Formats: sequence, C-alpha cells, structure tokens
Amino acid sequence: MKYLVYVQFCLIVCFGSSCTIKTPEVTFTSERTALEKQILGSYRTIEEDAWMISSVRSPSQQEVQIPPSKRIVLEAFANRKFNADDVEDFKRDGLFGENRAGLLSLRPLPHYGEDGDYQALADRVFQEENQDRETIMSRIVELNSAVNPLDHEAVARVFAQMNWDASPPGTWLQLEDERWIKK
Repeated sequence: MKYLVYVQFCLIVCFGSSCTIKTPEVTFTSERTALEKQILGSYRTIEEDAWMISSVRSPSQQEVQIPPSKRIVLEAFANRKFNADDVEDFKRDGLFGENRAGLLSLRPLPHYGEDGDYQALADRVFQEENQDRETIMSRIVELNSAVNPLDHEAVARVFAQMNWDASPPGTWLQLEDERWIKK
C-alpha cells in the first residue's frame, strides 16, 4: 500500500512539474459615470433620429418637417456616414489621427503634398468630418441639462473615446498627455 502511494506521489510530481498554470488576464474597467451615460444616450438618440428620418417614405413625397436645429445635426450624421469610408482609409494611411478633443488631427504624410487629388480629398473630408463632429457635440450639450455649456471638454472626452473605440487598428490616437500612439 505504501508503495502505491509512493508511485502516485511520484507520478503527480513528474507530470505536475511539466504542466504550467496560466492565470487568466483580468482587466478592470471603470464603470461609466452618469454624465458619460447621459452623453452616450443623447448621441444614440440623435443617431436613431437620423436613421428614422432617412428611412421615412411618404406616399405624397412631401418632406418631413424638422426644426432647423435638429435638421443641422441630422445632416451632420448623414454626412459622417457618407464620409465614413474615406475617413477610415485616411486613418489606415496614417494621415488622420483621433485627438483627445474628439476631433480628427491631420498627420501629414510625404505623399500628402505630392498628390494634389489625394490632398484635396483629404482636406475636404477632414474639414467636413470635424465640422460635423463639432455640430453633434454642440447638440449633445444643448440636449443635456447636466452638462454645463461651458464644459464642452466632458462631451469631447466621451466623444473621443467613442471614436477611438470605433477606429480601425493602426489608427493614431492622442493621449491625455498629448503623446500619440497607434491603436
């Protein structure tokens, strides 16, 4: 009997020593603040409104009546959707980066100045995208009584994080300390 216990012990030691135990990687993420939830909720509401308006078909072909302030932000959403492929391509090229203020930053490449058509398209998309983002962020501030109109930075931070998360791998991202890293 002692011999059997000894053999079992030896087998456990022999086989156990060749096995490694890998601990799981645990990542702690902070819970979103109430303000972040409110900002993201407002963004999603505007996005849903844009989708609903664009999908409405009227038998009389009359235009849906939308207040001017709402129309501007819905047009900004539509324009962002239209430019999305170009924005993603320029991010992959390394020409556009996502800055910490929720906007795009231009990171000139050598061929940027050499190809006039490439530069013209990049400049147009860059200006339109940033203008559309500013319009959307301003509307979110207007819709949220919890956001002080002077505290545009809170909305910009949430918007920046949202854009970082949606960016393809290899996109340049600006950190809070203003350093740039690749996603």
